[in-house]
This record gives sequence, C-alpha cells and structure tokens, in this order.
Amino acid sequence: MRLDVVSSGRTERIQFAYHLRSINGANLLDPVHLDDIAYIKGIDPDNAEAR
Repeated sequence: MRLDVVSSGRTERIQFAYHLRSINGANLLDPVHLDDIAYIKGIDPDNAEAR
C-alpha cells in the first residue's frame, strides 16, 4: 500500500503494511502524517523511512 504523506510542506512516498489499518482505528484513506507513522512503527521521526 502506498500513500502520499505530507511532511514539512513536502510530499513523500511511504509504504507500510495493511495491518496499520487496525491501529487506533485509523483508516488508510485518511491523511497520514510522517510523525504518526513514526509513532506507530516506533521509529525515530527524524529518520523516518519505510521499512
């Protein structure tokens, strides 16, 4: 699943697993911010990248 993620005024392609749909009731069609993905994945938001 690929979504356009807006972070600090720029758009990046972030790929992440379908199972994130169930976390906090998030809908993958809703806007997703890079910091939210970093929080969900437990990674450093300053060095966030798709894993």
